[in-house]
Amino acid sequence: MFIKQENSLQNLKWPCSFVICVCTYNRNELLADLLKSFSLLDLPLQCKLSVIVVDNFQEDSAKEVVSSAKNSYSYNVNYLHEPIKGIYRARNRALQAGLALEADYLAFTDDDCVVTSQWLGVLHRAMIISGKKWACGPVHAVKDAVNVAMAASRTSNNVEPKTHLTNSAATCNVIISSDIIQKLGLSFDEDFDLTGGGDRHFFACLTQHGYKGAEVSEILVYEHFRCDRFYFKARYRRFAAGMCNQLISTRKLKGKTYSYASAVTNIFLNIFLSLLFFLSSVLFMFWRSPVPGNYGQKIYLKLSKFVGRSGGGIMYLRGKKDYFYAG
Repeated sequence: MFIKQENSLQNLKWPCSFVICVCTYNRNELLADLLKSFSLLDLPLQCKLSVIVVDNFQEDSAKEVVSSAKNSYSYNVNYLHEPIKGIYRARNRALQAGLALEADYLAFTDDDCVVTSQWLGVLHRAMIISGKKWACGPVHAVKDAVNVAMAASRTSNNVEPKTHLTNSAATCNVIISSDIIQKLGLSFDEDFDLTGGGDRHFFACLTQHGYKGAEVSEILVYEHFRCDRFYFKARYRRFAAGMCNQLISTRKLKGKTYSYASAVTNIFLNIFLSLLFFLSSVLFMFWRSPVPGNYGQKIYLKLSKFVGRSGGGIMYLRGKKDYFYAG
C-alpha cells in the first residue's frame, strides 16, 4: 500500500537532533568504515548529530576506534561498554543512552554496514511526508560496501522518497521518533538474545499500538557481503533460531494457545524450507566464481535472500502477514 504524499519537503522540521545507535562485537575495521560514512551525512547545519557505540565484546576492543573517530570527525561520539553478551541487551543500552541525550530521533544501523550521505535525510523526509513515527528502508549486501555506498552518494538526486506502509523493519536501517518510544515505554525484548528476531518483535509491538511505519524504496545502506552466511550450516542455524523466535513472538503477542497451534505449521515448513536451503547451498558451491557478474551466483544469491532473509527463519502460517525473522 503506497502512502499518499500530501505534505511537501517544506514541512520538514528543522532544526532537529539525531542520535545514531550502533552495537558492535569485535568488528573494529568494519566499525571504522561505518563511522567514516557518518561523517559524510548530508544534513542541514542546524541539525545536531550524535553517535552512540555500544561495545558488546568482553573486552573494550572498539574503544580505540571510537577515540579515533572523536578526533577525526565533527559529530559527537559516545562510547559505552556492555560486557554481558546479548545484541538486544546492547541495543537497549544504546536506546536508553539516546533517550538520555533528549534527541528528537533515534536511528539504528549495524557495525557491518555503510550508509550513504542521504541516509538520515531521506528517512527523515519519509517520516514527515507520510506522517509516520518511524521509517525504514532496504539493505543491500555487496562485496565492496564502502565504495558502492560512496558511489551511490555521488549519484543520488535527492528527490522526494517514495514510501509505502510497513509493519516490520530491521535495525540496520531505521529511524524512530523518540517521543513514541517514551510514550509506549518500548524497549527490545532480551528474551530474543539467543534466537534473534527481537527487532521484528519491537516493530510488531509498535504496529499493535497502531503505529505502522513508512518504508522507502531507495537503497541507502550497504552491508558487507559474507559468503559464510550462505552455506547450509549457517542458513539452517538461522532457520532453527527463526522457529524459536516465532514461537516466542507469537506467544508474547497472541497468547499461549495460538503459539502452540502454530508449532505444527512450523514443523512442516521446517522440513520443506530446509530442503530448499540444502539445494541452494549445494548450488552455491558450484557457482562460487569470484568473477563479478557470474550469472549462476546471482541467481543463487537472489534465491537465498528471498528464502533466507525476506522469508525469514521458519515462518508459521501467518508469519509473513505479520512479521518475520530476518536474521
